[in-house]
Amino acid sequence: DILENLYNQANKDLNKAQKGIVLIDEIDKISVKAGRDGGNSRDPSGAGAQQALLKLIEGGKFKVEMGQGGHKTNIMFDTTDVLFIVAGAFTNIESIVMAREIGHDRAFLGGEAEELSTKEIYQKIEFDDFEQFGIIPELLGRLPVRVALKPLTEDNLIAIMSDIEDNIVDQYKTLLAEDDVKLKVTKGALQQIARQAILNNSGARGLQGVFEELLRDLMFTAPDTEEETSFSITKQSVVDLLRGE
Repeated sequence: DILENLYNQANKDLNKAQKGIVLIDEIDKISVKAGRDGGNSRDPSGAGAQQALLKLIEGGKFKVEMGQGGHKTNIMFDTTDVLFIVAGAFTNIESIVMAREIGHDRAFLGGEAEELSTKEIYQKIEFDDFEQFGIIPELLGRLPVRVALKPLTEDNLIAIMSDIEDNIVDQYKTLLAEDDVKLKVTKGALQQIARQAILNNSGARGLQGVFEELLRDLMFTAPDTEEETSFSITKQSVVDLLRGE
């Protein structure tokens, strides 16, 4: 599926596709780690999925079946020059790093353990930390460059809601305009939503849920409204929602 998608994205130009870029997100979701009881605390099929990805990332020629039904064709896809990037949240990997760092700390000799910021923790992540998290060492060996991304800021979240193409605010404005409702979202409301997303550690994914809560009743009644109306989301309306009012 990955190679077929890459081939189609390259407008079925095989040479171009074989020098393409593949980003595989949420790689941490297929990690495998033995639990205290000897079982797997994560998806037991993760090791198999990682082994399958390993073959692609290592580079080689693969037979890819294209199309459906009686229109199927095959191509030989060489992944040697494909750039593979994997990404993941790796939730709680901080605890693995801290456990290792405390082991090196003088706390075991009666001193106080060193307090590390999130930034410092991510700067100290090592190969073995990912292996302990549940990424197989063979796959890690094919991913030599590791980069820790900074968390989304309030300004980043506001931009995601209102500035990027097909942003959430424009989507709801277009949706409500079909029922002659003009939607206005104040800057204060966007700031409050962004701050709450940071406090909840929900990131960009939690933004749409807040809008759904704010606009649920309006979206239900709007189709029955005969006259053109206006609706504003303000900072206070966001605060009231979060308070359950």
